Amino acid sequence: MEREWNILVINLGSTSSKVAYCRNDKIIEQIELTHDTKELRELRTHESIVAFYRKIVEDFLSGIGCSVADMDAIAARGIGKWGSYRHGAYLLTPQVGDDCRKGTMGHQGLYASTVISDEFSREYGVPAYL
Repeated sequence: MEREWNILVINLGSTSSKVAYCRNDKIIEQIELTHDTKELRELRTHESIVAFYRKIVEDFLSGIGCSVADMDAIAARGIGKWGSYRHGAYLLTPQVGDDCRKGTMGHQGLYASTVISDEFSREYGVPAYL
């Protein structure tokens, strides 16, 4: 019997955000939220941006009765330190998460996706990938 992999997928953006729970290659649950650009412009600090987006992910998980602890992996559309990474998939290590926080924010959603995935990975011991 094939092992079932539970994967949290995070794709946060400036006009919309998508979050999904997948089992292997099948989407089990997903949401797509459209953002009010005025509301996003009012988020002035890195902390407020991360808190705004993190609530989206946590509300999604709560709504489907899951926790990050139930996941085998996190897949995020995110960023590393500007200019340091080529295209491809990367394990989001603590160093990559720290590099992201040290650089200029750039795209709010990509920044938040990376930081939130790093926080979840550290809090729950679930590997995260960019």
